[in-house]
Amino acid sequence: MRDAESAKGEDNDEREANLFAAELLMPAKFLTEDVKSIDLDLLSDSTVLDSLATKYKVSGQALTFRLANLGYINVESHLLLRQRESNHFAFVQDKMS
Repeated sequence: MRDAESAKGEDNDEREANLFAAELLMPAKFLTEDVKSIDLDLLSDSTVLDSLATKYKVSGQALTFRLANLGYINVESHLLLRQRESNHFAFVQDKMS
């Protein structure tokens, strides 16, 4: 389990463990092939990212950081997009109730 300290990502051992896990669960070779086969802007279509995350059995956040580390997306922009989508979904849910 991650605690608040490990979630900060400031510890070198923690960063190395995260990188190892990302490489193990989402090998660059396979992820690159999947990304090449997608003719969409990864940043603008979160459903594509969600389906890739499901394929690799990882969280959307883990996939986002892996794709950013491989240079496919800008992680800050993507997380902002996800936050907007989440806020919109909450707004629509609130209107429906």
